[in-house]
Amino acid sequence: MKIRGSIFGLIVIAVVLIALMLWYGKKQATEMPATVSSATNAESPVAAAASALANASVPNASPAQVATGGTLAATIPSSSSLPRDKIGLLKGILEANDVDIVFYGRLEDQFGNALGNVPINFEIRYENVSGKGVQRGQVASDAYGSFTISGYKGERLSFIPEKQGYVLTSHNNGGVYSPQWPEEQRVHPDPNNPVVIKLWKLKGGEHLIHFQTGIHVPLDGTMTAFDLQTGRQVESGGDFILSVKSSAKPNIRQEYDWQVTIQAVDGGLISSSDDFEQMFLAPDFGYEPKLDINYQKDTRSWTSRFIGSFYFTSRNGNCYGKFGVEVLTDATKNDTVPVILNSYVNPTASRNLEIDPAKVTEAHP
Repeated sequence: MKIRGSIFGLIVIAVVLIALMLWYGKKQATEMPATVSSATNAESPVAAAASALANASVPNASPAQVATGGTLAATIPSSSSLPRDKIGLLKGILEANDVDIVFYGRLEDQFGNALGNVPINFEIRYENVSGKGVQRGQVASDAYGSFTISGYKGERLSFIPEKQGYVLTSHNNGGVYSPQWPEEQRVHPDPNNPVVIKLWKLKGGEHLIHFQTGIHVPLDGTMTAFDLQTGRQVESGGDFILSVKSSAKPNIRQEYDWQVTIQAVDGGLISSSDDFEQMFLAPDFGYEPKLDINYQKDTRSWTSRFIGSFYFTSRNGNCYGKFGVEVLTDATKNDTVPVILNSYVNPTASRNLEIDPAKVTEAHP
């Protein structure tokens, strides 16, 4: 009887344990779906917004620019941020891009004369939380050449004045306003200090001789003379002389010393930072007979190539012109370096270098 009682007790305990296990499993099964469903419903609107913003085009800015922009710094999330913070960051970037566009300018010709009643077509690029695109409009300069562009929001502004017989020569026709850019690169409008925009009043082209070539010159300092009217290398005379001193085995990583010397023949040279096509008039003074361009290794400005534009006068003032030259010291061949030359010459002693294709002839012997 004792044995039967023990067996019966064990059976009862086993049944109770099985019942508890079944009850616990059923409870877990009924509670889990509700928990998952609740979490999914709570996160879906955030995920949708994040996806929409993440797929939108973000303005061109490096991580460093975003981190240093005063307006944007506060929107950068920490490493423990939730997805909602990422949305805030993207939204903050786009909102910071949408700033007031204001520009005060004044139109002048090459002599400093005001240009009034000139139409100015402008474009404002924007990219904000509502979308991205370009707003276009037009204003006009007043009798004093002054004009204002305002009443818009965006990231950057560009504009072009249009006046018959004139060519825009300034590169400050617009700029960036977004705080994603460094302070010194942004436009800072000042009504008391308008930006001067230069337009060149064309006189009309005269006969010019064009010469363009690619050649190799010795790298040991040997002088090479060019006649820009015939397009030939000459032993003497011509218009200018070029020489290069450089390494026969250039190593860009280790760098090396090199030098370019340009000398006018019976005349002078002036280096120019203007666009080559907009070098319209050779100066009447300020010429130097020779220019040396030196590059010393281990200096911040070192480069293996030289690109420059020059006004020149030659043949005892009977010739004016302009030329662009490129020297590539890192591409040696048989102790020579390649030189690319492009020039226009006015052979009539006139300083007018405006290019009229109908009046340009190619150099020939």
